[in-house]
Amino acid sequence: MKLSPTIIITGANGFIGLALVSRFSTIGYKVIALVHHLPIQKFEGVIYQEFDLSKQINEELFNNADILIHCAYVKHSDNEKSFEININGSNNLIKISRLCGIKKNIFLSSLSARKDSLSEYGKQKYAIEQLFKEKFDLILRPGLVIGNGGLVRDIVDFIKKKKVVPVINGGKQPIQTIYINDLINAIDIAINENLSGEIMVADPNYVFYKDFYRAIFKHLKISPRFIYLPYHVISLVILLAKAIGLKLPINKDNLLGLMSNYHIDTSEDLKKINLSLRTYKESISLTNFN
Repeated sequence: MKLSPTIIITGANGFIGLALVSRFSTIGYKVIALVHHLPIQKFEGVIYQEFDLSKQINEELFNNADILIHCAYVKHSDNEKSFEININGSNNLIKISRLCGIKKNIFLSSLSARKDSLSEYGKQKYAIEQLFKEKFDLILRPGLVIGNGGLVRDIVDFIKKKKVVPVINGGKQPIQTIYINDLINAIDIAINENLSGEIMVADPNYVFYKDFYRAIFKHLKISPRFIYLPYHVISLVILLAKAIGLKLPINKDNLLGLMSNYHIDTSEDLKKINLSLRTYKESISLTNFN
């Protein structure tokens, strides 16, 4: 690989994508950031290119590139045709990458990626994984990523504003997490060590959904109320909220994913990258949600 490798990052304006652009542009990589909309604030030296999974890709961008990290993803809640867009767009992306001779293709999947997943998110992530099965491809399956962005940021914003938290079926659903910086470190190590295959990157220990919220309350120094609701009631609440335009911290697909969560032992996978992960409490304490 060249002294200054070229790395292409899709979804580079997103929570994880932005952190990847920051890291790799800082340590000397030539970064090509594929974004849905060009950002107002840009990292110095980074090449930005508008990108849409549903549209034709500029193949010239892939010439002489070394690494592709695919983070871009269309949510089912944003587009009912998300499955078709994500699969076809990812398929086009990986075909161009292989034609241009990119040496390492990395897909940011999810711990919830399963063929039999109840959520569209989990099903779609699993389907995209099947495109990244060549010898030197790498599929990373992170747990819930903690940092000032993504789903956790949405949860925090809702708590701050509404001062209430719905607890589903007693809040005993297991959650496995990873701090955003630990995830970026894992990707950096995987590239340097030329790792391939499938690797789960999440704390081997789980936290119950309700206790996760309690840790956020403590960090924010606030005392919201828990509202205990059975699954069918919170499903109805989500449907009503969508109908009247009220934004909740989770949607129906998040709910289905949460209800199908189970504990997965990630300890052997973490040995592959030789990385010790922060706990959910440590991750929350290190995050500035202001």
